[in-house]
Amino acid sequence: MNNHDASTGRLHLKYRSFYSMIVGVYFLVALWLLFRVSPISEDGYGAMPTFHWGSHVLSPKARELEQNGSIRFQFSYPYWIAASYLTLLGCGISRWATRLWWKRTSGLFLATCATNFLLVITSAVISDVGVTLHFWLGPRMLSSVYYPWPFEQVLILTSLLSGIVEIVLGHLSPSIGSTVS
Repeated sequence: MNNHDASTGRLHLKYRSFYSMIVGVYFLVALWLLFRVSPISEDGYGAMPTFHWGSHVLSPKARELEQNGSIRFQFSYPYWIAASYLTLLGCGISRWATRLWWKRTSGLFLATCATNFLLVITSAVISDVGVTLHFWLGPRMLSSVYYPWPFEQVLILTSLLSGIVEIVLGHLSPSIGSTVS
């Protein structure tokens, strides 16, 4: 192995490490955003998850929610799944799909944002259709009175964030970024 191969290997390792850090930050931002726009609410009858999928809704008392880790996990499980899905779309699929159809370097930010926007909208439509046809229980993102505004916040911010990820990773090293992504 010569010096050039060793330095290229280190660059790839640095790029992958940086990419992993970006993915982690994206996930944490998506998770925070989901908890912010759709928090666990507390009414007189107990805690209620406002963001959930499933056949039954948990409703423990606030004290049980605070003290019992397994109940907290059951409440946060949908948020973790959704944040993971948004991260997969924003840091993976939208970057890959954009690079397939967008061959120019100019406008890459907007192209990545638009791709992520369309992927998230498509996911919401599929979810709404599944809920409407009783394939599963869950919130209706686009066709309910409560969810459109929180959903729009998540949609817009994660789409912008995916565009930022593309720009940051593209400027890190265009020659390495194009071969590793």
